[in-house]
Amino acid sequence: MAKLNRWYPVLALIAAAPLTASAGQVLTLDDYLKQVEEGHGGLKGARATAVGGIDAASEADLFFSPQLSLSAGYANDHREPLLNFSPTNTSGTQYVLAVSELTPFGLQSKLSYTFSPKSTQGSGVTPPQYTDAALEADLTFSLWRNFLGSESRAQKAAARAGDEATGYGNLFQASQIRAEAESSYWRLAAARESVTAQREALESAKRLREWNASRVQRHLGDEADLYQAESALAARRLQLQAAEDEERAAARKVQSMRAATTEKVEEDLSLPDPGDMAGIKVPERKQVRADVLAARAQYDAAGAAAQLGLERNRPTVEAFAQLSTNGHSLTSGDQAISKSLTTQYPYNTVGVRLSLPFDQFSAGTARSGYSRQVEGAQMSYERKLREGEELWIELNHKVDDAKHELTLATALEGIQRRKLEHERDRLKSGRTTTFQVINFEQDYATARLSRIAAQAGLLNLVALLKTFAEGGSL
Repeated sequence: MAKLNRWYPVLALIAAAPLTASAGQVLTLDDYLKQVEEGHGGLKGARATAVGGIDAASEADLFFSPQLSLSAGYANDHREPLLNFSPTNTSGTQYVLAVSELTPFGLQSKLSYTFSPKSTQGSGVTPPQYTDAALEADLTFSLWRNFLGSESRAQKAAARAGDEATGYGNLFQASQIRAEAESSYWRLAAARESVTAQREALESAKRLREWNASRVQRHLGDEADLYQAESALAARRLQLQAAEDEERAAARKVQSMRAATTEKVEEDLSLPDPGDMAGIKVPERKQVRADVLAARAQYDAAGAAAQLGLERNRPTVEAFAQLSTNGHSLTSGDQAISKSLTTQYPYNTVGVRLSLPFDQFSAGTARSGYSRQVEGAQMSYERKLREGEELWIELNHKVDDAKHELTLATALEGIQRRKLEHERDRLKSGRTTTFQVINFEQDYATARLSRIAAQAGLLNLVALLKTFAEGGSL
């Protein structure tokens, strides 16, 4: 009895509400999960956000991708001439085609071609019509801040990691909702079977009470036995009430998960055969669960953000060069273009730029703070990784224990059933008492409830393990 008594808190959790009228249609787990997939807004939203986040992470690949730009403009200059012979008005169009690229090793490059036909007025020196053309290369290379592209790569990593953290975090949320839905299905199935067992136990308790009342009325029994039977009957009524309350709650949960408009579950649900559950297979684990991938992405994002902070507070030293070939023509644009494609008229500029914050003390403090943030993010990720490993091992141990417990509970139920059947046969031949049979009915009901609890516990563990089986795949 000590072993059975410890099951009562579990039975209170999985007990069910009143048996609802059934239309005879069976709701399988797969069908129910499909309904949850279609109706649960949180699940659909989490998956959509997960897909969006992981897809958006590909935007980071554009960070070092070449960019094409094209501009066209018209200018009309009526500013006061700097010299007496300068034109009083210059107007014309300008077309610029450019390709620019930021490389992973820190070189910023831009190759552009400019074509600009112009006209002037009010000058005796400047021709009234001319065309300029230029092929220009602009190069900038960081020598300190963003040296070899460290800041640029951190910006790319931060963009990617932030989107991946969002995506994998929502993917894990979706797997949790699905596991919750599966658990709610088994909860209702176990609850309904528990209600049936509780009602049968109540009927047995009623017969026990009536048998004792009859004996007391005929002065063949003690009133203490009647009080004990009445107490057992009251306890069974209380347990049935708790079971019925729980069944209603379990049904509401099932309906909520599949977005049903009613609280009543019309279909039939059932637990698997206990004999088949001893060999139930643990879901195959994917390499990394989605929540661990999300933690890894958060760690990467924190590291990238810290690297950006470190780079921002470093002095900027850049080497730059502007190299161009130019063409000019008073007659046609073709000549200007031809000249610009030669090295006959070059224009070159090279130099160095320096910029640094005066408050180096605050900059040093900030750099130290960012370094600590990276360390903290790394420790959080490593802890999450370890917790995932420990949880997987722990759940597998619990599954093994639950299988063993189910085997024992099933065996006990079988023994109690056979004991009851044997005692009923003895009663028919007058070799035992009704009281003994009723007591055996109570024992059988308790063993049955223990088996139901063991089944529900094992199925819930398998549902939790499925969050590992999905891993980080969409």
